[in-house]
Order: sequence, then structure tokens, then C-alpha cells
Amino acid sequence: MPGYLNIKSRFSKEINELLSSSFWSLVGSLSSKSLLFAVWVLVARMLGKELYGEIGIVRSTINLFIIFLGTGISITMTKYIPMYVQKDKQRVSKIYSLNLFFTLSFSALLTFLLYFLAEYISIWISGSKDLKLSLQIGSFLIFFNSLNSFITGCLQGFRTFKLISFINTINGVATFVFVYLGAYFYSVHGAFIGLLISAVILLIQSHYYLKKKLKQEGIEFNSNFISEFTILKNFTVPSILSGLMVVPFKWALDAFLVKSTNGLNELGLYSALILFQTFLVVLANSLNAPLLTLMAENKNNNSINKISIYGPLFLGITLVIPFLFFPQIFGFFLGSEYVNDPNYNQTMILILITTILMLYKQGIARIMVINNLMWFSFCSNLIWGLVLLMTFKLSNIKDARTFAFSYFIAYVINILVIIPYYTKKGIIPKKYVANLAMFALWILLGIISIVLYFNNFSIIINLLGFFVSLAAFFGIFFKLIKK
Repeated sequence: MPGYLNIKSRFSKEINELLSSSFWSLVGSLSSKSLLFAVWVLVARMLGKELYGEIGIVRSTINLFIIFLGTGISITMTKYIPMYVQKDKQRVSKIYSLNLFFTLSFSALLTFLLYFLAEYISIWISGSKDLKLSLQIGSFLIFFNSLNSFITGCLQGFRTFKLISFINTINGVATFVFVYLGAYFYSVHGAFIGLLISAVILLIQSHYYLKKKLKQEGIEFNSNFISEFTILKNFTVPSILSGLMVVPFKWALDAFLVKSTNGLNELGLYSALILFQTFLVVLANSLNAPLLTLMAENKNNNSINKISIYGPLFLGITLVIPFLFFPQIFGFFLGSEYVNDPNYNQTMILILITTILMLYKQGIARIMVINNLMWFSFCSNLIWGLVLLMTFKLSNIKDARTFAFSYFIAYVINILVIIPYYTKKGIIPKKYVANLAMFALWILLGIISIVLYFNNFSIIINLLGFFVSLAAFFGIFFKLIKK
């Protein structure tokens, strides 16, 4: 017990707050996203690769519209509420009102656009009207999900992570039940009806709790919000544009794959395999809001910055390594149609390595937000998107494997571009990203990936490799933390 107290006493107030916030954020993410992960695995298994490919391209199209608002608005509220809520409640009221008005107006407009363009988009993607109804049902998700993102950003800004955890758990249960039942009875269309019902339920309960929190904090709608337009111009809009440099490229890549030979089957395989990636990225995002709120108030805290960079990377490698050596584990849940695909193993390995790169970049992205570098983030994501499309277009074969390879190359190039810029400008201390331990980590990960990508070993050899690799990575992370 004394040893525990001594260790605890070394943590600063900010780190203790981060641990508490992250715990509740993690609980909410685990409960809700585990259920979401499970239901999509069941739906993929139930419908098969081709129909799940349809779900993949429709979800990608819906996300193309949602990104116009969701992420940028949420980050704005998560950053600015904790900055001013204790010292300038009137300003918080104006920021809240401005972003609420912006969200309501543009989400309604985008919902209208997708609903009436659904037929033309369906024909352009698939050459038929088969996707029209799913797109029209999904169009209403733009409105509800945009509002949900705004409300979540507000609640995160108020640091009500325990409450958010409860809300997310209820939403996870609702999504699991309604998406599964919808897919079971009405196939692809039913899955989107289920998503819509769960989004409405989430909005009702989130709005109820936010209304109580606003009253408690003395925050109310202020029609004189135009004075805070600079925040919209300098932070929210570039945040949205930064996201826009990701989703449209993803959507275009999905469309190119669907148009290729056996495209829906290939997209169905890829969409099923990235379920694990999506789950892991969302899990790591449980650190995002607590870190952002703390980093907004403690911009130069080295302990928090170190956790921001190394935390997601450690989480990613620890959870990815078992699947890297044994990719068939995930296939057990998806079924034989997926596992027996000749591209299964190599596609899965590429997705897993890309997941680690995504999580590493996630830590760097938080530094962009705190330092108001969203315009640079926009340029960085533009480079990422162009590399993504060019890599896939230059591939002679268009399948799930080359699709995954394109993402891998895009993230590698993107990281190689932003790291030198950040270290040169002093935004990230060079010792955090360019040291012997980090070089050893990337070299080890590269060797493991190449060996496993081109070879199939026995279970005994893979087990030995797994334990040795895990021990080596833990040793490297111990060195990083000590620096």
C-alpha cells in the first residue's frame, strides 16, 4: 500500500484528472463500440460479402456528407468550452449558440441534398438504382448524427465523461438491437433503418442531459453570436476542411473499387476486415476528449504531450500484435466466405499495420488542434488523399489487398511529411519522435510485417514470434517512457 501511495503521489493533478476522465471515456467506448463491432460482424456474416459491400459503400457516402459538420463542430466545442466556462460564461453561450445554429442549418441542407441526389449517386456508383432507398434512409442520419456530434462535443467540453459513458452504453445496446433486427428482416435497407432509430434515441437522451448541464452552468442561447464568428473561420471551418480531405478520398476509392471487376465482393471483404481497425481507433479515441480538454488548459505540459503521442501507439501495438501473428482469429467470427478468400491474410496484415500508423498520427493530430494548426492539417490530409488515390489507380490489380496497400502507403507518406515539419518548428520536441527507441520500434514492426506478409508459418513458430515481439515492444516502450 505505501508503495502504491508513493507512485500515486508522483502524478500531477492533471494526470490524475486525465486518468479519471479516460477511465469513464474508455468504459463508454468499450461498452458501446464492442456492441457496434459485434453487430456489424454478425451482419457481415449474415448478409455475405456482396450485400455487406453495399452497406460499406452506402455508409461511406453518408459519411461523406456527415463530415461536413460532425467532427469539426465536436472538436470546437470540446476545445473552447473548458477554455472559457470558468471565466467567461457569456462567451461560452455565444460559441454554443453559433455552432448550434451552424449545425442545424447545414445538417438540414445536406440531408435534403443527399435525399434528392440518391438516385443519381446510386447510378454513378453501381450503374443501377439499387442503392437509392438505402441512401435516402441514410440521408436522415446526416441530420441526427451531426446534432449528436455537436451535443457530445459540448458534454466532453464540460468533462461529463461518466455521463457520456452511460449515454454511449444505452446507445450501443439500441444500435445492436435495431441494426441486427433490421438487417435480419429487411437486409441492407433494414440495417440503415436500425441505425436511424438508434440515432434518434441517442439524440433524445443526449439533448435531455445537455439541457440540464447548460442550466446548471448558466449557459443559454445567445442570439448575438456573430461576434464569435472568428472561431468558426479560424478553427471550425479548417477543422471541417481537414476532415473533408479524408472522407471524399475514401469515398472515391470505395467507388473505384465497386466499379472494378467483382468490386462489391472485394469491398465487402475489406469493409468486414476493417471492423477491427474501426473498433481499435474508436477505443483509442476514448483518450482524445480527455486529453484535448487538458491540453487546452495545459498547453506546454510535457507529461500530457508524451501520453498523447505514445498512449495510442502503445495501445495499438499491444492489441494488433496478436492478430498480426494469427489473422485467422478474426476470420473465425466472420465465417468461411471471408477466411477462404485468397486475399484474406495479406489484406488483414496490411490493415493491421495501417491501424498502428493511424493511431500514431492520432496523437500528432491532437497537437494540431491545440496549436490551431488546422489549416496545416488540411494540407496534410490533402497530401494523404492524393497519395491514396494515386497508389490505387496505379495498381494493375484492383482488389481488397491493393485497396489496403493504398491506405498503408498514404499513411506512411503522410507521417513522413508532417513529422519533420513539426520538429523543425518546435511544435513536437524532437526527442519524442526521433530517438533510438522509436527507430527500433519502427524497424522491428517493419521486419515483422514483411516476414508475416510473405510467409505462412506453423502455429508454434508464430507463438514464439508473438511472445518475443511483444516482449521487445514492451522493452522499447519502457525506454520511451523513461526519456
